[in-house]
Amino acid sequence: MVAPVLRQIWTVTPTILAHFSGGVILSYPSCLIPGLKAVDSSIKVDVSTASWLASSVAIGMVIGIIQSTYILNKLGRKIAHMLAVVPAIVGWTLIYFAADVTWLIVGRILGGLSTSATFIVACCVISEYTAPEIRGLIFSLKTTSFVFASLLVHILGMLFHWRTIALISNMPLLVSLAINFTWVESPAWLALKGSMKKSEETFYWLRGTSNRSVKEFEAMIQAQDKRKQNTIQPISLKDKIIYFYVICTKKDFLKPMMKAGGEKCGIKIYREYYQFCNDAVAVGAEIAM
Repeated sequence: MVAPVLRQIWTVTPTILAHFSGGVILSYPSCLIPGLKAVDSSIKVDVSTASWLASSVAIGMVIGIIQSTYILNKLGRKIAHMLAVVPAIVGWTLIYFAADVTWLIVGRILGGLSTSATFIVACCVISEYTAPEIRGLIFSLKTTSFVFASLLVHILGMLFHWRTIALISNMPLLVSLAINFTWVESPAWLALKGSMKKSEETFYWLRGTSNRSVKEFEAMIQAQDKRKQNTIQPISLKDKIIYFYVICTKKDFLKPMMKAGGEKCGIKIYREYYQFCNDAVAVGAEIAM
């Protein structure tokens, strides 16, 4: 019989793989742009176009945040993860077959959409599917996978063509999507939607039937009931706008976004700042000579 902890690890593995892919997507310009600037490149870019290729992921990330939060609530965690991963698969495929810069930018935007969407879905899935004993470890693995992906892209950039790297980058996403089909739906989401019987079965399948698991399930049901009582469904357009504003200004929403922004943007900012300092030192050395 499979132990509950192994079921939990199996279930959250796709989120770690998807987060790994996010690290690849954000670090990909480090091998893409030098490849496009090569003399024998079939696609030529100038400084402005290269900047667009590096930063266009931000457009997709904004869309991904809005899309994922809506789908998580409406369609559940399983479908939300599927719809978060698919854009990246399509994006990498477009980049691999790209004949001009336009398709490269489209692929990067789709990758950005997937990066932010998978981050939000991963936080939700790990919190709801795993027991407190291993939750911290899983979150640490998620962060580690992102950093390791950045390192791996730089290594691959020295060994392979940028098109080959795009093809390789689809592999963890395809594995993530394949495992995703074996998921059960989140017990918390099922309880929120009123499927109490199914929620109970799924929870005990994931966590086991220990006394601690029983107490956790009862606490989860109480929390979901309280959430339902405190949630007012907006009816008019004005109410929906106000509701959206209230949700987006809550600390429960802002804190993860600030954390994500620090992780994602920090890598890019540090890289650019390091390059600027390196260029400044080189210029200073030339003047001194």
